[in-house]
Amino acid sequence: MDLLLVGVVMKAHGLRGEVAVLPHHPDSPLWRAGTTFQCVSRELADRATDGLVATPLRTLTVRACRPQTTGGEIRMLCTFEGVESREAADVIRELHLAIPREALPPAGEDEFYHHELTGFTVKDTTGRVLGTVVGVFPQAAQDLIEVSPPPEPDAGKKGVAKRGAVETWFFPFVDAFVRDVDRATKTIVLDPPEGLIP
Repeated sequence: MDLLLVGVVMKAHGLRGEVAVLPHHPDSPLWRAGTTFQCVSRELADRATDGLVATPLRTLTVRACRPQTTGGEIRMLCTFEGVESREAADVIRELHLAIPREALPPAGEDEFYHHELTGFTVKDTTGRVLGTVVGVFPQAAQDLIEVSPPPEPDAGKKGVAKRGAVETWFFPFVDAFVRDVDRATKTIVLDPPEGLIP
């Protein structure tokens, strides 16, 4: 099954089966009663980015869900059907929650799922290639985009050393910096402030 990871069960909350879930996207409409998640192990999820192809260990259907903010981090306090005690909640601890990709509703015109952006080329407003998106990290204030810079022209040539190279760098996915996102060409146009690009 082609799955998109959406959160992870952190720990039991109380004695009646409620658990704290760390969501990848806390504002998603998935966090409501009736949503059914596919569960995969931490080992499989740790080797993935946003998604993976796997056979789920089990399914969990949300009975109730409410947000909780702790130290600036939003968690979901969820109860699932059939999980009615602390012992049952401990059994699902560290399971990663996912949904089939085909179950996703279409994104809006100016909205993008995180997994969509992986592989997009990042350019500045002059057309210079700044790198390729390799990850998206949801934060309380805004999402952070991880970019792998393009290889240096002479990198890998015998006797040529690389200076000041970085493996990846980040930029906030906000209107102040992002000028355009084009699905058709898989391109993000960035107007970075001084010092953002290593």
